[in-house]
Amino acid sequence: MLESPSFGGEDVKDVSHANDGNRAQRKALDRAHIANAPAAAKTIKLADLIDNTTSIVAHDPAFAAVYLQEKIALLEVLKEGDSTLWEQARALALNGLSRLAELEVCTKY
Repeated sequence: MLESPSFGGEDVKDVSHANDGNRAQRKALDRAHIANAPAAAKTIKLADLIDNTTSIVAHDPAFAAVYLQEKIALLEVLKEGDSTLWEQARALALNGLSRLAELEVCTKY
């Protein structure tokens, strides 16, 4: 099993826990954490985002509506990562939201 890279002694993966509030509050904590990461860690997070986003609309459109909005917010703190991956991740998220709009998927999960 591959271990997540770390910076400053903390994992790059999400740091929030179930008792840290609702989903929106937890994702805000995770964004604040990754915002302080070095560019290399942000690049890894971008690759992870691309991998996870690729087929989510097809597999779970209802959750994809929430997930894609979270990822668009996350992209704002990942701009110091690889610019090509950032553009790819942004395009995937925006295309996913467009596809959901075509499917008329509700954005409340």
